[in-house]
Formats: sequence, C-alpha cells, structure tokens
Amino acid sequence: MGGGDLGPVLQWIRRVWPARPTVLDDKNEEAWFNKGAALQAMGDHAHAMRCYDIVLNLKPRHFRAWNNKGACMLALGRSKDAVFCYTKAIKIKGDDPQAHYNLGKAYETLHIYADAVSSYDRASELMPGDQAVKDDRELCMRKLEKAIDLA
Repeated sequence: MGGGDLGPVLQWIRRVWPARPTVLDDKNEEAWFNKGAALQAMGDHAHAMRCYDIVLNLKPRHFRAWNNKGACMLALGRSKDAVFCYTKAIKIKGDDPQAHYNLGKAYETLHIYADAVSSYDRASELMPGDQAVKDDRELCMRKLEKAIDLA
C-alpha cells in the first residue's frame, strides 16, 4: 500500500460501520470479516474480535477469521487464546505459512520455546526464502538454549 494518509478512510469506516456489532443483521460473513479487518487495522482488537466471532458463527471453518482473531488475542495479551485460534486455523489450512509463523509468535510469548521453534520451522518449510522467519527462529532458539542452561 502506498504511503498515503489513511486517516480519512479510517474515519469513514468508523462512521459507516459502528464499532459495536450487536445484531446479526447481515448473514454475509465476508462483510463481517472485512469490518473486523478494518477495526483490527485501526487497533480496535476487542471489537474486531466480535466481528470475527460473528464470522465464525456463520462459517466455523473460516480460516482467515481464526487467524485474525488469533492476532487480536495476541495483541490483547491473551496468548493462550491466540494459540487456540492459530491451531484452529492450521487445522483448516495446514499449508499456510503465516498461521504457523503466528503460532510460533504466540508460543514464544508464552515462553514455550520448543513449540515456537517447531512452528517457525514449519513456516520456514512453507516459505523457505523468508528471512524474518529465519531470524525469529534463531532468536527463539537462543531463548530456548538459555532456558535450558538456567534449568
């Protein structure tokens, strides 16, 4: 995306889509997903999760909703819940590298370094040229080695 100012766009989204979904007035899961993604982009993770919950109520195997809900959970400091969401996403679409990477991040915040490294390894297998995955895996390996040394 270009370097333009998103402020007016985000204000328009807020005006058109109130932040608090209360009624399932629309059975279109993609519309709810897009609203959640917009709220998430604005940093409103709590309301974005409510939209993703509506999506998952309409379509329980919506991979992107599980993945994005996990990201919201992680942003809100709910790492265990994020692990649950990313695991659900991977069960739906096991070959998605971003879901494995995100799962690694969630495990890392919980200091479950061995599982984090395993998730990073799987993400790296699925996108072998991604340097960020390799760097995060290496950093996590150092944390794992340090934890083993302290034990």
